[in-house]
Amino acid sequence: MKRISEKVSPVGGVMDRLLYYLFQPFNKQADYLRQESDKNFLAAFMTFHQIFPYGKFAHFAANRAILQAMPHDVELIHIIDFDMGEGIQWPSMIEAIGWQQRKEIRLRLTSVKWSEGDSDYPPSPWRFVETRRWLCDHAQAFCVKLTVDTMELHDLVNEIKTTKRN
Repeated sequence: MKRISEKVSPVGGVMDRLLYYLFQPFNKQADYLRQESDKNFLAAFMTFHQIFPYGKFAHFAANRAILQAMPHDVELIHIIDFDMGEGIQWPSMIEAIGWQQRKEIRLRLTSVKWSEGDSDYPPSPWRFVETRRWLCDHAQAFCVKLTVDTMELHDLVNEIKTTKRN
């Protein structure tokens, strides 16, 4: 693959172009472009999220459904998020819980960690550690006791089975 990527060109014939783009990840320039685009990813994502209402509406509807289904005597809300990303869905949930002035409610967010074989997508630029820190700081500002963790899917299944048995 390395030899092929050295011999093909994006301006060559059809087969050259096909092979060039097929083996592009081995190209140093492609790595450089990916690193540069990752630097702007968060700003571009947040701008996109602010401009288009689709994500906000979906988050609003999901958060509202969770809050409406919550019993009045609940002590812990455990939310399992299969695609936490930057966590932009959860600040409004944290604020809503904080405004209820029910200090005994704890919120636990579990982000499902996908193993590399579970997805066809390349590794995501999302940064879990920064997201967790940001969400915890936001929760603290609203007096919400928040725990954010990550768990592989099979571990989550085992935990749910254990909880059901008890």
